[in-house]
Amino acid sequence: MSEIKFEVIPHYVDEIIINNLTKKDVTLINNAVRTAKSNDLTLDYQFDDNGECPIEMEFYDGIALATDGCGLYLTYPKLEEIAKSPARQESIQDYTGIYDGTINQHDVALRYGVLKFDEKRNKMSISGETYGLEHETIILMSADIYQDIYNMDNVYDFSLAARLVRDAALRFEKKWNDEMKGNDGYDYIIEMDRFEQEELERLRKIYDEN
Repeated sequence: MSEIKFEVIPHYVDEIIINNLTKKDVTLINNAVRTAKSNDLTLDYQFDDNGECPIEMEFYDGIALATDGCGLYLTYPKLEEIAKSPARQESIQDYTGIYDGTINQHDVALRYGVLKFDEKRNKMSISGETYGLEHETIILMSADIYQDIYNMDNVYDFSLAARLVRDAALRFEKKWNDEMKGNDGYDYIIEMDRFEQEELERLRKIYDEN
């Protein structure tokens, strides 16, 4: 097998198909639908005639979250684990039918994703607006600074870069909610840009050799 390139694609959103072949997956989806209904919300998840139920998720390294905040998520091996296993690499390529020399987090999820549901992760109730803002902040900040962080001298892998972006995004969201939200003197995008530049400067002192 030729050398494989492993890549975490930032803000990767796509559908993944859950089938009804296992009672466990059917139960998890039913639980999510029932929980949404208890919050007087409708979750339009059902299996079609082929026994398939598509769910839109955002895929991170090792975990994917349903974009509607329903509490469904997938777990799967991180890319650093896949990089150590030629057998898993071959299995992923055979499963996806893609042999272009790259494997990303979505490819891993397709082959090894395990569906889970956590009612505590369900954000379709009153906290839905807060979840949406945090989710959007992570996506925006990932697009802005992920590559800069990944290129730092001592950021050796994509999972560390992704974790640093996520931590920064959550800290900015807390700062915005605690200090700036509701004040007309602050603009969300301008303040995020300022925070990003400060964060990059801080991380360079830690992870860059120069």
